[in-house]
Amino acid sequence: MNQAEVLYHYNKATRDPFNPDIFKRDENKIIYYLEQMLLSCQRTMGVEGYFTLHIENFTVVEGYKECREILAKYQEAAINKSAKIKAAMDNRYAYIDLKPTDLKLLIVTFKIETYEGVERFENIIAIPRIVDKFFVNINNNKRSILFQLVESTYNNATSSSKHRMITLKSIFNAIRVFRHVDTKTTTKGEAISLVTFDADIFKKSVPIVVYLFAKMGYINTIRFLGLENQIYLTNYEVNDDRMFTFCPRKTSGMFISCPKNALLNNPVLQHVVNTMCLEFTKKAAVYPDILGREAWIYLLGRHFNLATPYEKGISVLSSLSLIYDNVTKETIYLPEEDKADIYTIFRWMLYEYDALYLKNNLDLRYKRVRCEEYIAAIFAPKLSKAIYALSDLGDRVTLKQIRKRLAINPLYIIDELAICSLSNYHDMVSDVDAFVATKESNQGISGISDGTSKSLPDSYLYLNESHIGILGLSESSPSSIGASSNLTPYTKIDDHGYFSLWNYQEPNTFRNRIYQANKAAIEEMSLKQVVYFDNPEYIMKQTSECKELKTGKLEISPKTLEKLKLMNK
Repeated sequence: MNQAEVLYHYNKATRDPFNPDIFKRDENKIIYYLEQMLLSCQRTMGVEGYFTLHIENFTVVEGYKECREILAKYQEAAINKSAKIKAAMDNRYAYIDLKPTDLKLLIVTFKIETYEGVERFENIIAIPRIVDKFFVNINNNKRSILFQLVESTYNNATSSSKHRMITLKSIFNAIRVFRHVDTKTTTKGEAISLVTFDADIFKKSVPIVVYLFAKMGYINTIRFLGLENQIYLTNYEVNDDRMFTFCPRKTSGMFISCPKNALLNNPVLQHVVNTMCLEFTKKAAVYPDILGREAWIYLLGRHFNLATPYEKGISVLSSLSLIYDNVTKETIYLPEEDKADIYTIFRWMLYEYDALYLKNNLDLRYKRVRCEEYIAAIFAPKLSKAIYALSDLGDRVTLKQIRKRLAINPLYIIDELAICSLSNYHDMVSDVDAFVATKESNQGISGISDGTSKSLPDSYLYLNESHIGILGLSESSPSSIGASSNLTPYTKIDDHGYFSLWNYQEPNTFRNRIYQANKAAIEEMSLKQVVYFDNPEYIMKQTSECKELKTGKLEISPKTLEKLKLMNK
C-alpha cells in the first residue's frame, strides 16, 4: 500500500463523506419549479376576476434539432409580423450557430376565457441544460450557477425604521407587514392605544384585516381570526363598565365593543378594532351591509382607486392570490391549515409577529439554500407584471390582450441568467472546480439587496455561531465582503433547502393563545358556554373559502353589475 492509498483509507474511515448533492445541479428541478410557478397563476373567471387562465398541459422538448426547429418557427413568425423587422434582421436559427446554447424547451398550453369566449394557445420557454454537473453553457460561454442563501421570513430589527417590519418572500412578490400604534377614543372619552398591522403590497400600505374582510366578510373573518368572544358590533351603544366601546361615526349607527382585558392584551384584536374605526368613517360603511363582502371590497378598492373602487377591489383580490405561489407554500414549514393560502399566511403573521420579529437574520437555522428555484424565479417578475396588468383592465380585458401579455420571449430566462449576479463566467485555469460548486451568495433574485455590497446591511458582514460547520468562515469575496462564501462539502440539506442539522420549524403557537384569550374573555363577561372545546386544535378550523358575492346597494356601473351577476350564477 502506497502513501496515497494509506491516506485514502484513513480519510474514508475517520472523516464524514462529502455531500454529493452540493456538487450537482438538475435542470429537471428548474422545470418543476417553473411548472409550479405557472400553476400558481391559474384563476377562474368569476370570484377570482374577469378572465380565466388555466394550464392544460406541459410538454418538454429535449432533442437539439427539434428545439432549433421550434425556435426557428417562432422567430420566423415574429419577423413576419412587421415588414420593418423583416428587413432589419434574419432568423438566427436558419444558420449554423457559432455560439450555441445548451437548452431544452418547456411548451405550456394555456386555456383562456373572457366574455368573448374561450381560446387555447402555446407558449415556449427555453430552459438551460446543466453541463459537467454544475455548469450551464450560454452563447458558448461556460457559466457556474451559485447557491443562494435566503430566508422565508426576516425582519428590520437592525434598521433605523420608525416602524417594526417583518417580510415574507415569495417568488412573485414580498409581503411586508409593518406594526405601529394608533390612539382611539372610546364613547366615554378614554384614550386607548391600539396596535395595528399594515401590509405593504402593490405599492400601497393597507391594514391586513381589510383584505380578510373583503375576502370573507365581517362575520367569517371574526371567526377566522378566533375573535368571536372578544368583539361585538352593534347598532346601539353597549353600556357596560367591563367593556371599551368605540363609535367611529355617529351617523353610521355602529358601535364596536370589546372586553377591556381582551382588548388590552390582544394585538390582533386591537388591529381589527383600529381598522374598523378607520374604515367606518367612510360613507360606504353602513349597517348591515358591512357584515358582508361587498362593502369591504369597495373599501379595499378605495385604498387604490377612488374613481372605480369596487372594480379595483375585485382586481386587487384577484392579484393578491398570485403573490402566494405553490413553491413558497411548499417550502415554508407550517401545518397545512396555516399555509393553505395567502389569508391563512396573513393570520399566522399577525399572531406570530413578535416571534418572527425576534428572528436573528444571520442565524442559518432560519435560512435555506436554493439554486434551480431561483433560475425558474427569473421568469416570475415578467409573468406577474403581465397578469397584474390584465387584472387592472377589469371587465375590459380581451382574449387578444391576454395572448399579447403572455407572449414572453422564449429565451427570456436564458438571457437574464447570462447577466445574473448568481451566474459567473467560468475562467478558472485550474481543474479544481469544487470551490466553484460550493459557492453561495446572500444576494441576487429576491435576495436581501440588489447585488452590490453597498446595499448589503452591515449586520450581514458579521459571523454567527450557526455558521460553524456550514459555511467556510475564512471564505469571502474580495469585492463584496459578507455577500458570499462557500458551503462546507459536508453540509446536509433537506428537500426544501433547509439545513438538516436543526430540523427547523416556523413559530406556530398562536392557537393555544387564542383558546386561552377566548376563555378569559368569556370569564370576564361572566358568560356561559354552550359548548366547551378542551383541545385548542379545534379552534379556527375555518378556511378563507367564501365564494358568495352578492350585489347590493353600492354604486356600480350597470355593465359591471350585470357581469358580476353572471360571475356568481
